[in-house]
Amino acid sequence: MVQAALDGTYTTDAVPDWLAKFLAETTYIRDGTDYYQLDSTLPTTTITATATDREAVSGKIATYETYETAVTHDGLVRTGLLRSARQGGVELTYVWPSLQSLLESYEAVEFQGTVLSVSSTTTDPGAPYSVTATSVSLSDLADGPVWRLSTASQSVQTFVREAAAESGLYAFDNPPEDALTHLREHRYVFVDGEFYTTYVEQAGTPPIAVQASPNPQTIDSQMGLQLTLQNSSSTAVQISSGAPTPFGVLRFHKQGDESRGGLLWSPAYEDSQYVQTEGRDVVSVNSIGLSSTIEANGSTGRSFTIDSGSLSPGKYVIEGSVGYDTDEENGTVPYTVEFTVGGRG
Repeated sequence: MVQAALDGTYTTDAVPDWLAKFLAETTYIRDGTDYYQLDSTLPTTTITATATDREAVSGKIATYETYETAVTHDGLVRTGLLRSARQGGVELTYVWPSLQSLLESYEAVEFQGTVLSVSSTTTDPGAPYSVTATSVSLSDLADGPVWRLSTASQSVQTFVREAAAESGLYAFDNPPEDALTHLREHRYVFVDGEFYTTYVEQAGTPPIAVQASPNPQTIDSQMGLQLTLQNSSSTAVQISSGAPTPFGVLRFHKQGDESRGGLLWSPAYEDSQYVQTEGRDVVSVNSIGLSSTIEANGSTGRSFTIDSGSLSPGKYVIEGSVGYDTDEENGTVPYTVEFTVGGRG
């Protein structure tokens, strides 16, 4: 089917489920380095929903649980379907069996405290049905300006690929010529068949810095560490982080082995309503952004302990980042702290 569409037009006198399902879930295809948009003349079903009084419904009313089961398909729970149906209707190329059963068996649905009258209509243009493939640019595909990295110099390609390989913030000092210009002029960068959003944060020295120092109050096998955020500017800086402020929950790993790590313990974990602990272990952390303020030329910090007695000798790394915001700029400061077990450092 796809090859026929690429060659011109695919036609069929019948619409099997596999075809309707594929076209319902696939807007674009890739052939080598080129992209195409698929368009078809298949029958479509439009679902509409309107609020109504319960007494006005003569047929069966589905519970929200029944509705949730019906709109769950291929592992996705599409409970927003009726919300969209209220806002002008939802047009579907493929109606999966459980949804079809709901439409046939119920006249209305209990939806978030409201009874919605649900109806559907099918529009069939008639055979033969067709599928066509139209070439689209990367910018059309992404709905925004795209920079194709393969057109850049080798040094720029290496720089951007290193940034793309990072799971978080990528820090750098001296970017290749024109690299930042291209990143700022494009919403996306196309790297080896993948699209990445582009965002360049602050250029220059941020107003805050992370400082680490040993905590002398170390007992038994517990090694103490003090992390401090220093505001070097003459204005207050707002800090953003995970819970608890200002660093969140921190972990460390052995240098060269990120798969095995440990926890930096802080009593602040027990005090935070967003962190669940068991003993000296963190069980879960709510994904929430918190903010705090460091006054002009001020600082804030937190003490941590590490059970160094259970660690094998070697170098260990703590990696994190904190966000900042001032009246003139905002950005993220990544930091790395190294410590040594079983030797000097």
